[in-house]
Amino acid sequence: MADNSVFTPEQLDKMDKQALIALIISQQSQLSTISSQLNLLTQQVAIMNQRAFGRKTEQKDQIPNQLSFQDYFNDEVFNEPEVLSNSSKEPEITEVIISGY
Repeated sequence: MADNSVFTPEQLDKMDKQALIALIISQQSQLSTISSQLNLLTQQVAIMNQRAFGRKTEQKDQIPNQLSFQDYFNDEVFNEPEVLSNSSKEPEITEVIISGY
C-alpha cells in the first residue's frame, strides 16, 4: 500500500480488516499534516497581505502627538488666532491711493 495511491472499491473490498485500519490511520495522519500546513500557509498569506495592503507606519495611530491633515481643518485648530484673540472688533480698512512715481 503506497501512501499516495488511490484505491478502487474492489481493492478495498478485498483488503482484510487490519489493512483497512492501517490505511485509515495513515490517511488520518496525512490529513492532520495537510491541515496544519494549510493553517500555517493561510496565516502566512494573511500576514503578507497585512504587510502589503494594511496600515503603514505613517498612520496617525502609530506616531504619538501627531496631528492628521483633517485636524488642521478643524475650526478650533484652523481658527486658533481668531478664537484666542480678545477683541471682537473688526480692523478698519483704509484705502490708500498712490498718485504715481
